[in-house]
Amino acid sequence: MNSRRSFIKNMAFALPAISLAEILLSSSCVKSSEISHIKRIGIIGAGISGLQAAYLLKLQNKFEIEILEASDAIGGRIQSLNNTSFSSNTNIELGADVAYGNQNNAWYDIIKKYQPINLDSNKEKAYVIDETIKSESALRGDADFLKVNSIMNSSMNYASSDVSIEQFMVSNNVPERVKFIYRNNMEANVGGSIDRVSLLMANAEGLKNSQESHFRLKNMNFSDILIKEYSSVLTKVKNNTIVREIEYVGDVVKVKDQNGVTRIYDKLIVTVPLSILKDGDIKFSPELPSAKKEAMSMLGMDAGIRIILKVKNKFWPDDTTVLYSGGDAGVFNIENENNGTYILSSLVVGKAAEKMNNRSATNIMNDIQADFTNLFGAVAGQSVIDSKVVFWSDMPFVKGTYSYQKVGGSMNNRVELSKPISNKIFFAGEATHSTGNSGTIHGAMETANRVTNEVLASF
Repeated sequence: MNSRRSFIKNMAFALPAISLAEILLSSSCVKSSEISHIKRIGIIGAGISGLQAAYLLKLQNKFEIEILEASDAIGGRIQSLNNTSFSSNTNIELGADVAYGNQNNAWYDIIKKYQPINLDSNKEKAYVIDETIKSESALRGDADFLKVNSIMNSSMNYASSDVSIEQFMVSNNVPERVKFIYRNNMEANVGGSIDRVSLLMANAEGLKNSQESHFRLKNMNFSDILIKEYSSVLTKVKNNTIVREIEYVGDVVKVKDQNGVTRIYDKLIVTVPLSILKDGDIKFSPELPSAKKEAMSMLGMDAGIRIILKVKNKFWPDDTTVLYSGGDAGVFNIENENNGTYILSSLVVGKAAEKMNNRSATNIMNDIQADFTNLFGAVAGQSVIDSKVVFWSDMPFVKGTYSYQKVGGSMNNRVELSKPISNKIFFAGEATHSTGNSGTIHGAMETANRVTNEVLASF
């Protein structure tokens, strides 16, 4: 489920989060006796960007900080599966599940302390083509397979007039029998349906990040890391507080929750997902500027469903870590639990997820088991011994996966979305990242670094 966005140059980007915090602290901290009024800063959302902003501001030691979180948990789109609901000795992420890159990256700088595994060092793929499962090496003589890989590579360097990813696929005559490979690869990287996503902008965002190193953790999950790394600000979080209205007339910002309780802040940082802003779940008074609304109209955030399977019998080629098929759950990442069982994980996005949203988790699993039976035999269909289905688009305070640019969009949309209003309301979160790291955890953290500087400069 950061992901898929101007900042203070040579500072927030080049340094990990703690280094930025130290710089801000040394340059801005004052004695409490010098403060004539303790400034109150509200933060809406306890996802990674909200927690990071709170952490940096707390180091200033001169603000009263409050984080309003609509759900009963922190993390936003970082959520991990606990062993009480799904028996496994593997760390399973339900939302954001990988860290990208290994330099100039605040999230990687955090997780590197916990011995991350490079997923790219041992990636073996298998594909179900013509109802037969084949390893990548076995397809090296298949002309259609070679063509679709060549077209995928060329799409990564596309620099002509803007088209959707699907239009590029059609214009390049991707063979019908391997179209699912192109579609599944692209949708997994951009977080939306390929008929909706700009190829030009995807190259500057999701597709760019997909070419970096991918890391995950073996011995600790992402949710535990958030609790550990942001422990100093967790007492600032007010869970189950749903913000309904934001009024920014006058010198302060008034925030009203679902119970009619009004809180007053000197500054407010909004870190909610793009979908929440676009759907008008929070009423702004005055309304958001028209330029910000127009920018949001050029950004999308599609439905998403995470499917986790525990499987007792292997029905794929040895050493396979990624399995591609033509079904709605078209890509499964495979992890060996070293106890005779395997964990298969798939993130379904866009139209396929919208179709699944109308069905129950039980029906979805029955269909997947039937597909396994038809493709790989009865043993495969009976091999699923546990499962978990998470409907991210049904989560009322998330409503989707991560942001992408529509055809005709530009980075100016993300820049506009990130602009403060009236020097009182500030915006962070992956959708406000304007230099290519939208849709990523580290991108969301970078927007928190940027917004912290904006708030400090506003006083």
